[in-house]
Formats: sequence, C-alpha cells, structure tokens
Amino acid sequence: MNDEQNKNQNRKVNGGRTPYMLGYTVRPMGDGQKSHWSKVAVAWAHKDGQGFFLSKRGRVL
Repeated sequence: MNDEQNKNQNRKVNGGRTPYMLGYTVRPMGDGQKSHWSKVAVAWAHKDGQGFFLSKRGRVL
C-alpha cells in the first residue's frame, strides 16, 4: 500500500479525522541498507480526551 492509499484508508476508518498517533514495527535490513518500517496501528484521541480509539491492520502474530 502506498502513502496515499494509507491516508485514504485512515480517513475511511474514522470519518476523515487525522490520527493522533501512528504505530510502526521496524525491521533492520542489513549492513548499509535502510530499515523497513511497516505501519501496524493508528490511534485517535477520544473527544472527551479520556483515552484513544485504536485501529489495527492485519493480525498480530
């Protein structure tokens, strides 16, 4: 999924509001190579400020 598809998916999940936090997993790729970052979760603050709505993609293994 590219960045634009991720943005569109996030908007669909929570009515167009921008997420408050993003969760990533980072996998090192080896010497001289960049690490691979995968978005695994997004969170939106509750309207009353007392917690977060968490949306996860896929399965946690």
